[in-house]
Amino acid sequence: KQVTYVSEYKNIGDKKVDKGAVISTDALPKHTFYVAKSAFCQNCDISFSINGVDYDQLENLKVPLGKGKTRPANHKDVKKVRWQLNRELDSKSQGSVGYKLQINDNTL
Repeated sequence: KQVTYVSEYKNIGDKKVDKGAVISTDALPKHTFYVAKSAFCQNCDISFSINGVDYDQLENLKVPLGKGKTRPANHKDVKKVRWQLNRELDSKSQGSVGYKLQINDNTL
């Protein structure tokens, strides 16, 4: 089963929100995994975390295996998704961010 998460945002202020402001960071629920390439947002840079702290493009993340070894991260390693504005957000502007999750059938 897949679930789509969507969060809406709106600048209710009278001033623009600066480029680079974080719109949202979302932790994936237990017993789910991120569906590859499903995150979306207009005018945002989307990054991922596999440890809940460090964010980057998924292809740049490495999963530690111990003894100095790593492997490339994949969509099932994602723990958090972050959306960051790549342009100013005008006053009264709005939009949405989201992604799809796959429910881990092994936990049902």
